[in-house]
Amino acid sequence: MDSDNKNLLDQLRAELEEKTKWAFALTDTVENYKEKVDELRSELEERTKWAKKLNKQIEQKTTRISTLQQEVEKNTNWGKSLNEQINEKTARITTLQQEIEEKTNWGKNLNEQLENLKEQRKDSEKNISTLNSLLNNATSELEQAKTKLEQTTTELEQTTTELEQTTTELEQTTTELEQTNTELGQTIADLTTTKDEVVELNKKSEYLWFELNNHKAEIQRIRNGLSFRLGRVLTWPLRFLFPPQSKRRLLLKIIFGTIRHPLKFLKKINLRRIKKLAKSMFIHDANFVEEQLNSCLEKNETISAKPQTELNVINNVEEYKPFCLPPTNNPTVSIIIPVYNNWDLNYKCVLSILENTDPTISYEILIADDCSTDETQNISKVIENIIHVKHPQNYGFLGNCNEAAK
Repeated sequence: MDSDNKNLLDQLRAELEEKTKWAFALTDTVENYKEKVDELRSELEERTKWAKKLNKQIEQKTTRISTLQQEVEKNTNWGKSLNEQINEKTARITTLQQEIEEKTNWGKNLNEQLENLKEQRKDSEKNISTLNSLLNNATSELEQAKTKLEQTTTELEQTTTELEQTTTELEQTTTELEQTNTELGQTIADLTTTKDEVVELNKKSEYLWFELNNHKAEIQRIRNGLSFRLGRVLTWPLRFLFPPQSKRRLLLKIIFGTIRHPLKFLKKINLRRIKKLAKSMFIHDANFVEEQLNSCLEKNETISAKPQTELNVINNVEEYKPFCLPPTNNPTVSIIIPVYNNWDLNYKCVLSILENTDPTISYEILIADDCSTDETQNISKVIENIIHVKHPQNYGFLGNCNEAAK
């Protein structure tokens, strides 16, 4: 019995050792599976983010496609309206053709009546010949023949008047037919132009549909391409660190701008602008700061690129010849010139005003002299009809302007 128990214990121990080894192997495999599951979860999260961004792009493209479809629907509706107009014009043409047929039938009836009248005229002529023969044969029946002749002449006059009326009516019908023919020609020309426009619109719509299908195929090809997927995966850290419409992205743009155009940015950077930029970035969002920065750069470029206008200034004046300004009692314009010394420039300024001003405009020139010590103090002796205002003391530029304005 002891030997049997020992054998059983040994077997049980061996089975226990095998099962413990199997359990350890299972734990190792479970840990490996857990690591793979974590890796798959991280990949799944990345793929879900990428899918969300792709969905946004797809929504934008679908909106664009919907707008294009709306335009195509508008063009098709317009083509339908054109077809309706064409159908109306064709109906009008058929009605005109029916009227023309009716008028032609009426003209045929008139021609038949004319032929009948001609036959009656021939019969009357035959009667006249018989009457003449009877006149030659018998003088007794002369009075009867005369009466018959008178009757026949009245009938002939009636027939002639009827013929004239029928000829006028025929002329009117011919003019009406010509007018209808011209109207038909115009309508046919309009129809041909409208048909050409419809054909061109159909071609354009077919081309737009073709382009739309090509764009869809191109978008699908780019999305399915390996480069697009790799680009999305590789640029994910940059988009994560510098998301769009963020202040970090704006700082990155400014750094790249200084690297690309160092002279342009270094000329415009100073301490005051740096403080202003930092304050606005602290208060406002990135879009507002970017708009302000772009407007500042464009403003400086336009100011630097603005051409300077040249004044027509008199140069090389060797002698200060005296001249006279036009006298005026009620001037429409008063020109105030604040001066302090610099006689040469003052003389040339007044002379250029005189030579470059329209003589029909009445004006006066007022020299505000801020205690000049050169020849400017005697300007009224050289230039007549000028108003020379001398201040008792030197007020400076602003004070001189204010005193002169008083």
